[in-house]
Amino acid sequence: MSFNEELGFVLNSLETILTNLYTNFSREERTSLKFESTLIPSIVIPLFDTLLTSSLNPLQMNHAWMDRLGSGIRKLCDMIDSSDEAQALREIAIIQGVLPSIQSSLNSSKWDPVRNVDSGIGVRSTRQLCKQVIAERGGG
Repeated sequence: MSFNEELGFVLNSLETILTNLYTNFSREERTSLKFESTLIPSIVIPLFDTLLTSSLNPLQMNHAWMDRLGSGIRKLCDMIDSSDEAQALREIAIIQGVLPSIQSSLNSSKWDPVRNVDSGIGVRSTRQLCKQVIAERGGG
């Protein structure tokens, strides 16, 4: 399975899980169950950890992959009727998922900033797109 297929699988899985959870629990129930701080992270973090450690090389991330991730997260956030929960989902996916993976690659001995200039520029673009996704306000 290619990395884009894996990303599609993770995003589709999250959509299915979140759709089922949000149709079965009211906003009040989600608040009492601490969806934003407990349930969403317990679902999202393992999926992104698996995705990001399985076959992703952040030094080879391209703009199309990040655009797809961003649009997938936007779609998930649009189905959430709480802006706080949507923002929590954005932050979990990006801050706890993508950015640490990028940082660890930059700290790796495999990356030579003198020889791998294109990779560095690509990573910088990816980080900028991550910031944009986090800054968006949607859902709710």
